[in-house]
Amino acid sequence: MIQQSSKILIIDNSGAKIGKCITVLGKKKVGKIGDTVVLTIKKVRANSKIKRSSIKKGLIVRTKFPVLRRDGSQICFNQNAAILLNNLNQPIGTRILGAVTEELRNKKFLKVLAIANRII
Repeated sequence: MIQQSSKILIIDNSGAKIGKCITVLGKKKVGKIGDTVVLTIKKVRANSKIKRSSIKKGLIVRTKFPVLRRDGSQICFNQNAAILLNNLNQPIGTRILGAVTEELRNKKFLKVLAIANRII
C-alpha cells in the first residue's frame, strides 16, 4: 500500500529513478496496484529530460503489500514501483523494466501492458 510520503522506485526509461508520493488520486488514503498517484521526483539519471523536484503523475505497478487474486493466490514484490504518466494517462517512457501484474488490465491501462517486459 502506498500512502503519503512513501518512496517509490520509477521503473520506466523516462529518466527518473526515485519518487516520493504526495497524494493518491481519488477518494482513497492508500494506493494499490493500478491506482494513480501524484509524485515528486527525488532522484534522476544523468542527461534526463525530467528535472529533479518536478511534480508528475504516476501509476503504481508493484507493491510490497500482497494482492489477493480471484483464484485464491496472492502476489507481492520486494519493492514499491511506479511508472510516470502524462496528462492523458499515457506512459511517458517507452519501456518498462521488470514485471507488472495483470490487474492493470482491469483498470484499462493496456498501453502499459503492451510495453512491459513481463506480465505476471
